[in-house]
Amino acid sequence: SRSPNYRNSTERELIKHNYKFGKNSIGPKKGYPGEFLPYEKNNYKKYGITKEEFSLAKLKRARPISFMNGIMMTEGQHKGIMLKSILKKTSFSPKAIIFVDDHKKHTKRIQAILGKKPGLELVTFRYGGVDPEVEAFKKSDKKTVINAYNKLKTTLKSILK
Repeated sequence: SRSPNYRNSTERELIKHNYKFGKNSIGPKKGYPGEFLPYEKNNYKKYGITKEEFSLAKLKRARPISFMNGIMMTEGQHKGIMLKSILKKTSFSPKAIIFVDDHKKHTKRIQAILGKKPGLELVTFRYGGVDPEVEAFKKSDKKTVINAYNKLKTTLKSILK
């Protein structure tokens, strides 16, 4: 769930690892240029979001997202609402969705928003394959990296004066 600002680097890394989603993507070919709002706080029904879903997701003001080449960049917004919003925008009604995420809360959010949709088979998985690396990172001493970053900032400031 990255910011649209990271689209280029995200697409570059996906392509580097042979992941290409554009050919089979929903919506117009190549998606929608630029960024757009996934919903409006005072007009959420227009985006296919019910009052109950709006309340359940504790939505506030939406931030811009992008959807191009089969990749949606949502910057940490509620994944269930983001998926429902793009399905509405593209007028796509899938028969089934398989959702995989490394955080249980995201699988629960998808289930809460799309789990009761008639005619939709929804399966969610919480992927834990990288849990040991994430845990090791959380427990690691980050002082060396922080000090190197601070030194870099100081050096850049002195050069770019």
